[in-house]
Amino acid sequence: MTSTVDYIVEPLSLDKHKMRGDSVDSDDLRNAFAMAMSQMYRDEVPLYGDLMRIVLNSNQMIHQEGTQHDSLERLTVERHGAIRLGKPEELRMVSRIFSVLGMYPVGYYDLSVADLPMHATCFRPIDQPSLQRNPFRVFTTLLRPDLLRSDAARDLALKLLSQRQLFSSELMRILDGVEQNGRLSPEEAIVFIREALKTFSWAPLAATSFLALEEPIQFLGDDHQGVLVGSHRARFGEIEERGAAVTPAGRKLYDELLIETMEATRELGSEDAELIRRKIFEKYPDTWSELRGKGLIYSQYRCGKKTTEVPDIDAIKIAATTNRKAIEHLIEIGALEATFITYEDFLPFSAAGIFQSNLDQKSNSNVVRTGPDQDTMENALGGPIIDPDSLYEAAQRNSLVSSLSELRIKATGSK
Repeated sequence: MTSTVDYIVEPLSLDKHKMRGDSVDSDDLRNAFAMAMSQMYRDEVPLYGDLMRIVLNSNQMIHQEGTQHDSLERLTVERHGAIRLGKPEELRMVSRIFSVLGMYPVGYYDLSVADLPMHATCFRPIDQPSLQRNPFRVFTTLLRPDLLRSDAARDLALKLLSQRQLFSSELMRILDGVEQNGRLSPEEAIVFIREALKTFSWAPLAATSFLALEEPIQFLGDDHQGVLVGSHRARFGEIEERGAAVTPAGRKLYDELLIETMEATRELGSEDAELIRRKIFEKYPDTWSELRGKGLIYSQYRCGKKTTEVPDIDAIKIAATTNRKAIEHLIEIGALEATFITYEDFLPFSAAGIFQSNLDQKSNSNVVRTGPDQDTMENALGGPIIDPDSLYEAAQRNSLVSSLSELRIKATGSK
């Protein structure tokens, strides 16, 4: 088996020209870490390697550079991982590791609504250049022992957690040095990734995130006409489209339609239910212009090609920062171009499904539902959890302001 060091030497050496002096850039370090972890998973679970090859081949077949929202390189890079923590001090240590990788806690997930005694956050890059370099993210859960109904189960869990040590002394030494000196040398980076990967290495247990609920699925027959009925056990998250980031209004509308669908199809068979679902979700706009115009998605703007055709540029510039109709007008005349901002976080239903897939579905709930407790998680982190909407909103606003400023310069010839 290839050693962890072998995984990371090549990506680090390839990016040495991007280092600041003799310090490794956090984006390059994150990229190397993601590549090393992917290789580790391929060795531990050979089918994971097969899955990644299938995904890569599919992306290469359908991707046309310039017509897709994401580049092929960004589509191909390892996307996400997960880690399950039991103690507040473990979460604090993991947050220190991710900070070195340029990843920060974004979003709060209350998994008690799915009868799971835990809550979670997503560690990921938060600025657009870093996301473009490598969007690697890690779904990170923390046990909430107070939600366990059984005193015996709670005592056993706390006893077992008190006996484990996830982090090596060498890793903690490197972390202390980075935080004190503000830099990580290439030599230290190799040790850092090697030791950090030990925390993510899977133990030889059946309960891993590779288990999933068995779901019925229809396969196209050999003649490409008939349909074969079968089933599969999909790994949640791997089958997850990366679409547009929706605004709170977009999410609210989706949730309302989802609840309406669930209530309307509760007693129906699969075929009838699908027809009802399609009908109900016709209320959700299906074009980018409608989604933008109704403020249901976040958009990324850039200056268009027809900049000289903009009348009264100053008035339009002022209006466009607050008025969606003015923005759409600039897009219609070719003065502005817009694409959606990619959703970089986790889907709560998918996140809960990862963990539910490892449980006995016939068992009764042993979890007390007391609602979210973000304050406790933030105390464990030692800092606030970032609101993902604030990041998408900032990215949208900054791109609009920058594009309008560039548009004014091109339209008037003045600075």
